Amino acid sequence: MKKTIETEEQFVLKLIKPLQKYFKVEREVWSDCRNGRIDIVLTTKENYRFGIECKKYDKKRGEKMGEFIKQAIRYSNYTFSGSKIPIFIAPPLSYKYFLMNEIEEIKSDGLMWHQDRHNENHEHHSFNGFLGAFNIGELRSVKADRSYFHFSTSNKIIWQSKKKWKTNEEIGTHEDNYNNLIKKINK
Repeated sequence: MKKTIETEEQFVLKLIKPLQKYFKVEREVWSDCRNGRIDIVLTTKENYRFGIECKKYDKKRGEKMGEFIKQAIRYSNYTFSGSKIPIFIAPPLSYKYFLMNEIEEIKSDGLMWHQDRHNENHEHHSFNGFLGAFNIGELRSVKADRSYFHFSTSNKIIWQSKKKWKTNEEIGTHEDNYNNLIKKINK
């Protein structure tokens, strides 16, 4: 039987495990103005920083999803240790919560079936682009076996754990995308 995550705290702890391999992890970091406390701040060995706001993985209703996004937007306007940082949400809302209807069929039992534009593990999703309009991104698992993950906003990869082809070297931060995002959030 699959164990479910009961609390946000358990979700954060589960999330931190794979992140520690790649990042310095700080938990429950207060904004400089002391108006918000983000769940996780990550720092790469090159000093790129990311914030992650987490919520329990459950069957969120529309208003709860809106509050989740609103909180992340608020954090995107705060500074942490003197600077604004890219803010990502986990779990992602793309696919599991928001489908972009591409095909619909009425099944033999009379129920309507919908197909998303991309499969669950595709690097792009229209809702990720929607979040990008608010300077928010998502932490997403990309492969079905969850063997790698990435941070993306506006369907642009900011950082990923994927290995380079035929090497053991991590790709890590996409410097151009990260720097463009920093410019955007500092406007």
